[in-house]
Amino acid sequence: MKKALLLHYDLFDTFSLLSDEELGRLIRAVFEYDMSGDMPDFEDRLLMACFMRIAECLDRNNIRYEQVCQKKAESARRRWEKIRQAGVEN
Repeated sequence: MKKALLLHYDLFDTFSLLSDEELGRLIRAVFEYDMSGDMPDFEDRLLMACFMRIAECLDRNNIRYEQVCQKKAESARRRWEKIRQAGVEN
């Protein structure tokens, strides 16, 4: 299970359009989405547009994370298989 989410600096311009209250609501929704997949129900179109931009980034990041996890798991399986085979040959 991942322990963090990654927000890119290029989102700063998006964040600067929002008030502190709006940004707080957006960040809370971003965390909820990244942890559970729950979509927010913003009536404010600006907040929803900002959220959709961030959600696209999070989705791409999560796909990359899963790919890295799969590669590392496969490498570990191959490494342990070599160790087991070496132990059997001795």
